[in-house]
Amino acid sequence: MKNLVNKGFKYFVAIMMVFSLMSMNAWANGPESSTSSETGSTTTENKGTTKDTGDSQGDTADQLISNEEKKTTTSKESDDKEGQTDQTTDKKTDYTYEDKKISVKAVLANASAISDQAELRVKEIPESTTEYKKYQEALNKKSNLYSNVLLYDISFILDGKEVEPTGGNVKVSMSFKDQQLSDDLNVKDNNDLKVIHFKDNDVNKQETLNANTNVNSSTTTFDMDSFSVIAFNTVDTSDLGKPDTSFDYKNLLGDAINYGIVTDNFVLNGGDAETNVATKLGKCLTQTGNDKTNDMEQSFILASVDQSFKIKGYQAYVQVPTADANKVTHSDSNKLIIDSSKTRVQLEQTVQDMEDHLNSWSTNLINKQDNAKIEYNKYSQKYSVDISGNDAGTYYISLDDVMMQNINGADRLQIKKKDDQTIVFNIKSQNKVLLNKFSINDLSPETFFHNSDDSKVPQSIIWNIPNASEVNTQGSITGIVLAPNATFNLYNTSSGWLYAQTVNIKSGEWHNVYQHVKQIRKPAVVQLHVIKTVDNKDPDSSEDGKFNFKLQEAAVSNGQPNWNDLTDRRTVQNSKSLVGFKTNINFNIKYQNDKDVGTHYYIISEDYINGYQPDHNIYVKVVVNKQEKVKNYDNPNNIVEETILTASVTYYSDPNLSTEMDDPKINNSKVTTTTTCKISIQKTVNGSAPGDKQFKFNLDEGSLDSKGEFIKSKNVQENATNDKNGNVTFNELNYTEAGTHYYMISEEDKDNANYVSSGNIYVKVDVHKSADGKELETNVSYYKDPDFKNEINVSSTNKPTINNTSVKFVLKKTDAEDNSKTLSNAMFTLQKLNSLNETTNTLEIGDNVTSEPVSTNDSGLATFNNLSKNKSYLLTETKAPNGYDVSGPWLVIIKNDGKIEFKAIKFNEDSNTNYSVIGNSVKNFDVLTIDTNPASIGDKQKKYTLPSTGGMGTKKYYLLGTLLSMLGVIYIVMKLGKGGLFGKEDHS
Repeated sequence: MKNLVNKGFKYFVAIMMVFSLMSMNAWANGPESSTSSETGSTTTENKGTTKDTGDSQGDTADQLISNEEKKTTTSKESDDKEGQTDQTTDKKTDYTYEDKKISVKAVLANASAISDQAELRVKEIPESTTEYKKYQEALNKKSNLYSNVLLYDISFILDGKEVEPTGGNVKVSMSFKDQQLSDDLNVKDNNDLKVIHFKDNDVNKQETLNANTNVNSSTTTFDMDSFSVIAFNTVDTSDLGKPDTSFDYKNLLGDAINYGIVTDNFVLNGGDAETNVATKLGKCLTQTGNDKTNDMEQSFILASVDQSFKIKGYQAYVQVPTADANKVTHSDSNKLIIDSSKTRVQLEQTVQDMEDHLNSWSTNLINKQDNAKIEYNKYSQKYSVDISGNDAGTYYISLDDVMMQNINGADRLQIKKKDDQTIVFNIKSQNKVLLNKFSINDLSPETFFHNSDDSKVPQSIIWNIPNASEVNTQGSITGIVLAPNATFNLYNTSSGWLYAQTVNIKSGEWHNVYQHVKQIRKPAVVQLHVIKTVDNKDPDSSEDGKFNFKLQEAAVSNGQPNWNDLTDRRTVQNSKSLVGFKTNINFNIKYQNDKDVGTHYYIISEDYINGYQPDHNIYVKVVVNKQEKVKNYDNPNNIVEETILTASVTYYSDPNLSTEMDDPKINNSKVTTTTTCKISIQKTVNGSAPGDKQFKFNLDEGSLDSKGEFIKSKNVQENATNDKNGNVTFNELNYTEAGTHYYMISEEDKDNANYVSSGNIYVKVDVHKSADGKELETNVSYYKDPDFKNEINVSSTNKPTINNTSVKFVLKKTDAEDNSKTLSNAMFTLQKLNSLNETTNTLEIGDNVTSEPVSTNDSGLATFNNLSKNKSYLLTETKAPNGYDVSGPWLVIIKNDGKIEFKAIKFNEDSNTNYSVIGNSVKNFDVLTIDTNPASIGDKQKKYTLPSTGGMGTKKYYLLGTLLSMLGVIYIVMKLGKGGLFGKEDHS
């Protein structure tokens, strides 16, 4: 039995020796392969760079070290983990996406650029969204593209976030299942398609990708190195050729420009002709005309008329080729003028010239229609013509293939052009044509009724319909309509020039911007004046100054003036020295339009200036009358109407207009009126009354520069202080003249190193006359901005306030992988720096800010108070939350303006004075917002099951092995003295 035990003990000792050797080896190598709390844990690097989707400041020290350091640490761990399979190598290169409309394949040039676990996502941006319009507008700013664009957002998704490839291009192949390239974009070959990438989804960062397109298979392939929104569109219109610059529509119209309608047969059948009409035969099936009070321009009809043609109401001028006036019934017979047919012959020649010119379009210029194209958008079901990016000139477009009958509904045809461009729409193959309402530069045709400023637009849209027998309107139109062989039926009010065999106005009106008669007006000119005196006598040599006089017109209500509703007409200033003479102040007013006829009321007033008080205002009534005389109507192309305006003026000394003045005079008396005001603000510290804390304030006066911002000119008061309740009141200000004064209140904060001020307050003091004009009054308003736009709403509970915020630093402890997860019980120390040199990256550490380390609370927040501006600190995490490694340290640099610069650093080896800034780790904060925007610091979780740094860790196992090894050695030595460890024992 003893022998058996002895042998068992021998084997036990042998096993312990082996274990001891392994322990000693681990003892020697363990510190290098284990993870210390000083460096933080090392985790497997994720493939791809996650896009920044928030305003995170969660950079840890491990996140900010260089990639080379990460690779070295990872390599050492791999060597120590014998037999462990490498799980970080990504081998996948092909990623696919497919839905009902598209199929997409992305092939990586570098397999490690994206993690194998990532997914390819392709999202179409619909045309109806505001996002689509944003990108389309951005495209059109770069070049003139057609209206159809296909937009897709292409991205890689990993763990619910978008990631970008970290290196190498990605070849993307897209297959369109519904033939979108040919059907939607009208792509005919590889050169037609343009693929544009919006880098970082920024509309201003556009790059054109080299695409290889196969129209038959509806596929395209291109390379990308980053992913965001892609636009597919057709090429711009710059290759469509040059326009015809020989066509001049003004010369083409000739004398016919004075007539809105030229026709053989003119029929009024329910509507009105608000234009000059040239016709061989005119018929009126319904009584027409407008009431005189409508102030409409006159119709002008050159016609042979039958007995049914009756004209009433406003001025209508009828010319007939014979002297048979009995065929015409007119309410104002002296306006009936009988003339020869000479003018009609001239117009017929003009129309024939236009028809000849149009015929040449059909033969010699047929190929010119390729200079512009009409596009159809199947989504909006609208036709569009956009030549706004092309050269000046005339563009010819055929609408035969479009079929005007198919353009149903309002604004189905959209035209975009410049003022120097003319569009000719040729409709030559149809017998019956329907013209629908359309838009020009987003304006409907109604815009051009009675608007002579827009006359160029109707003249530059030409509808050439040479072969149709019937033309009808569906909706308002505008332009030059040439249908010499057709009956034109008008159903909607329209404008422009109309040339047809028969014109039948069934409803609505036809307007022409040249419909008015040339008028000669003789305006009425009046001179309103006032005499200036001082102390009821002529100014003497001792009086020298400037006096401002203002003329204002009063609104009229129920025939009476409203003196509270005034409009400035003119302001004059007498800048002469008032030396021994009467000063006459004159205002000249010209009345020349019909709208000026009637009674006008004015006030002549003088501003209070230089201590002189005016005694009253001058009230004026001006009556304007019109004397109209018509003459020279014997030529319809040179018709003149003369209007003479007259005016009478009456002056009054009172607003009731009861006391007339033959000699309007304003007398000034010397006065010494003064007024005062006090400017005051509120001072708070961290939102509360300052108590015993006192702060100093300056009051400066200035003016506004050309940008409307305050410029200091002089100091009014220095070192004003607050009381315990925070009230700050400046010395009383005195004023002797009306005017506006601007001030700035600033806090003298050079001694307030522990506080940051909320900013200056700006004050405007308006000094003005009282209602009776005898006293001066002040109105004080406060503003937050130097341009005096953001006014402070002052009340008993809301006063203009300068608040001081204590300088402090707030940090937020989070999980490094999940910034939304806050961590409590992390401990930090903040130490003052006696010196910091950011050029040489050296520092000297001083005293702790707090006597004990500061722990993060349940919200992960830790606050350091009582800090100073223009100081630097070292922040160190002394204890990480349970299950996490510490990170850091960091520099906290507080600027003189209260801005905080936050830098992650690491100390150089064996040094606590030399440091390096880790990567792109600089973050900026503001003391005024640090409570709501704390500095975020992320800690990494421990990744291993071995004991944490700071306890016994693996060392206790190494110690046990060493002790056992020592016992084994002692035993061996003892046994060797008896014949060796495994020698034969003496049993004697």
